[in-house]
Amino acid sequence: MNWHAGNAFCSQKGGYLAVITSESENDFIKAKFTSSISNHGTWLGGSDEATEGTWKWVDNEKWSYSKWSVPEPNNMYFEITPQAGPSTLPDYAKGEHYLMIWKNGLWNDGMSVNRGTYNYQPMSSLCEFEL
Repeated sequence: MNWHAGNAFCSQKGGYLAVITSESENDFIKAKFTSSISNHGTWLGGSDEATEGTWKWVDNEKWSYSKWSVPEPNNMYFEITPQAGPSTLPDYAKGEHYLMIWKNGLWNDGMSVNRGTYNYQPMSSLCEFEL
C-alpha cells in the first residue's frame, strides 16, 4: 500500500494517517504497535511532497517534533535500472516525500511507489481517530 492509498484508507474510515507531535506519542506508538509495524515500516501522516524539506502533517498540526533515523530525511532517489533512460515516473514518485516509522520507533522518508523488483514501500498504515 502506498502512502496515498494509506491516507485514503484512513480517511474512508473517518480518520487520518497518524500524527506524532511528541516523544511520549512516539514512545506510545512504538510500545503499542511494534508487532503491527511492517518490516518495511508503516506510513505516518507526514509529507514534504508540496515543498521539499518542509514537512507537514495531514491534519495541519504544527510540525514541532521529529524522530529521524540518521541520516534521514535524505530524499534519496534512484532508478533501479538507470540504463533504461529518463524516468517515466510521476513527479511525486521522484524522491522520498512520505513519513514512515520503523519498528525501532525511528523515522524515514519513504517512496510512495514500488521501484521494479525493489519493494521498498511500507505495507501498512497507522490511522488516527478523534475521540
